[in-house]
This record gives sequence, C-alpha cells and structure tokens, in this order.
Amino acid sequence: MKTHLLLIVAILIVSCTQKTEKEYYSHEVSKKISKELVQQFSQKDSPLPPPPISHSGIYMKIEGDSICKTDILNLHYVYSSLHSNAEKGTLEDFIYNAINQKTIFDSGLYFYPNECFTLTDSITQYYNRYSFDSFLNRYCKKQPDDTYHFKNNMEKEMPTISYYLYLNDYGVNQDCVSGYHIIHKSVF
Repeated sequence: MKTHLLLIVAILIVSCTQKTEKEYYSHEVSKKISKELVQQFSQKDSPLPPPPISHSGIYMKIEGDSICKTDILNLHYVYSSLHSNAEKGTLEDFIYNAINQKTIFDSGLYFYPNECFTLTDSITQYYNRYSFDSFLNRYCKKQPDDTYHFKNNMEKEMPTISYYLYLNDYGVNQDCVSGYHIIHKSVF
C-alpha cells in the first residue's frame, strides 16, 4: 500500500512540474492568416493586393539560437518552397507552429539576413523574471493614444525587446514621418 501511495505521489509531482509549451497565438489566428493567404494566391488571373495581415512582422526561431524577423508573405514563400507534402503539412498547421515558436527553421531558408539576431541575455533574464507589464514599462513609454514608443537609447536592444513584445501580441511598426517605432496591441 505504501508503495502504491509513493508511486501516485511521484506521478503527481512529475506531472505537475512538466513544462508545457506556451501557445502565443491561437489556432483561430493561424486559420485567419492561412485563409487570407489562400485567397491571395488563388487569384491567378486578377491578383488581389496583399492582405494587410501579410505585412505583419513575425519572429521565427532559426537553428543556432537565432531569431529572424520576417513577414507572413515570406513565411508563405518558405512553406511553398518546402519540397515534399509530408514535410509541409497544412498551411494552417505550418503557420500555427511557426508563429508559436514550435518550429526551428533551417538557416538556409530565405530570410532577411539583416533581421536575424540573437537574444540579449539581460533582457531575456528580465523578461523571464518579472511580469510582462513590468517588462513593457521598463523598455517602453506609453503614449496618449494607448500605443507605446521605445524608451531612448534602445537601438541595440530593440530586436530582443520587439521579439518579447511579439510573444505577447504586440506589434512594432516604424512611422516614416516621425521616425518613431510605434508599438501597438495585437499583431494580427
């Protein structure tokens, strides 16, 4: 009886401490993205302009502990360039795994090389230690219109900060007129 009780306690401890993979974006988001891409690329005779979502910045894990910033159209290109259907799976599953950091991509795939980086250790440690609100307030300044700007002198840290903002459904766009990076809720 003691053995059974110890076994049950051990199983409970192990099952409670197993790390589960975080879902940053739902299946609904990947469904929405794949639907818009299918519509875009099915119009061969009269192509539509790319859907607005296609230019949303996304971050993908790359072999060798790198992160690359890209966009939905480039992700579709990567999906289309994979050789076998067995490798591909469905577009929706491919997008879901990519935007949720579940796929580590080969560095030989087409990415914008100037948009690849390694995460800054000090920022990663802060992100892992404190709440997201604390992270957001440390590196960003809230604006009257409920957007944010990066705090001053953050040029080197911006890729890592932008990556963690992305994981929490914040998008970063640069305003061509003011030169500011505008941070807004909801990437997709």
